[in-house]
Amino acid sequence: MKTSYENRNEKTKYKKSLSARTTGKVKRALDGLKIQKKLHTKKFIKKLHLAFGTYLNKKAHLLPDQERKCAKSYGKVGLFVIPYFTISKSAVQPNKRTKGKIKMAKREIDKRIKSYLTKKNETKYMFYIYAGVDPMTGKKRKVKKMGFKTALEADRALRRIEIQVKNEGADSVKVKQSKKFLEIYNLWFENYKKTVKESTWASTEEIFRLHILPVFGENFINKIDVFFCQKAVNEWSEQYPKTFKKYKNYTSNVFDYAVSIQETESNPMKIITIPKGEILSIEKKDIEFYTKNELLEFLNTAKQEKDTIYIFFYLLAYTGLRKGEAFALTWSDINFNTNKLTVNKTITRGKNGRLIVNEPKTKNGVRTIYLDHELSNALKKYKKSSNKLTHIFDRANLVFSNNGELYNPTITRFWLKQIYKKNENLKRISAHGFRHTHASLLFESGASLKDAQAILGHADIQTTANIYTHVTENKNKATISNFSNYMKG
Repeated sequence: MKTSYENRNEKTKYKKSLSARTTGKVKRALDGLKIQKKLHTKKFIKKLHLAFGTYLNKKAHLLPDQERKCAKSYGKVGLFVIPYFTISKSAVQPNKRTKGKIKMAKREIDKRIKSYLTKKNETKYMFYIYAGVDPMTGKKRKVKKMGFKTALEADRALRRIEIQVKNEGADSVKVKQSKKFLEIYNLWFENYKKTVKESTWASTEEIFRLHILPVFGENFINKIDVFFCQKAVNEWSEQYPKTFKKYKNYTSNVFDYAVSIQETESNPMKIITIPKGEILSIEKKDIEFYTKNELLEFLNTAKQEKDTIYIFFYLLAYTGLRKGEAFALTWSDINFNTNKLTVNKTITRGKNGRLIVNEPKTKNGVRTIYLDHELSNALKKYKKSSNKLTHIFDRANLVFSNNGELYNPTITRFWLKQIYKKNENLKRISAHGFRHTHASLLFESGASLKDAQAILGHADIQTTANIYTHVTENKNKATISNFSNYMKG
């Protein structure tokens, strides 16, 4: 049955204008597409005609700005019906051939629109479009747009850009160019430098320069996949089994930053498998340290050297200081009235290896150590003799001063060589070995793990236990032996 609107339109079809007849044809087009009946109202048809009547009489599709108006006003109808069908002028003029039926032509999708599959196996649509010449390089610019759910959606976006280029010029279209890993790293590193100490970012920069950038630097970051990352980490694990996880984590940080600035969709480093195998099961090296008698023999030999060398190793062996902490000590850190030594700084390396005095890495690194009377007296004597020579130059009031400047911590290797030449029977250990010597002698004298942790400045007692497993094993054996003797007795 015909609607009252159609009857009225038929009675006055010769008096009505072309645009009015067009309105009727639009309604029948909607009927043919089985759009919801609630939209088939006179008011709706009238609004639709007023907004788009002038375009429906042309054998062409709506312009993008008109599509947006339609989409905003009529939702589904605007997004699907109007863009997808076009009504020709001949269709809205009843004649013997058409008999008043609406003539619609299905819209063709631009050939530049291509489909592709995402990682989630979803079909999406994309396109490339020419966007003029880059004034910086003189090369042609292409705009790549992807991620459209339907071909129609991609088609509308394509035509909008074409109109934008035509009206506003190619410069109005932003062309997103892929960046290489090196470019993203430089951006990330500038931010990273502001969050850590110079010694930390300097060592991080060295890791990237030597290990990460040679592998990833020249690759476009959005093209690097899981397979590439897995191969890199596997090779690192073979060459650097102790530190490869650090390289992997630093690389992952750069990918995370790239995701945050929308230069890539995901971080492939988070999906790889961490290598595990025989190559990583490296036996821990035996900790080098002196026994009580070996230490006393070493110090007797060291007395033949300069006072600075003797006092330095004497201090390490009796306090457990790290050599960086010892070289950063000032006389104001030592209270001779209470025989207390305060550790609150250490020497680290900054950019290009320059020496920097920094706070310890952890809160536990700041600590107070009690000095025995013999060591305290030796330091007093050393202070008097050193002040005669260095007080003019030593502005920092350093305990161990190299003409008023900081000693390079590597100097200890030269000092040890001098001592070993004088006594070839001495066991060779590094400067850090004196810290292990102090800890081992602490345990032998009856100190607990907790006591050793406080003196050594370890952040976690597990660190102390892991390093000195040989001591804890001996203690466990002694404990079991004592228990057994107790039960027998």
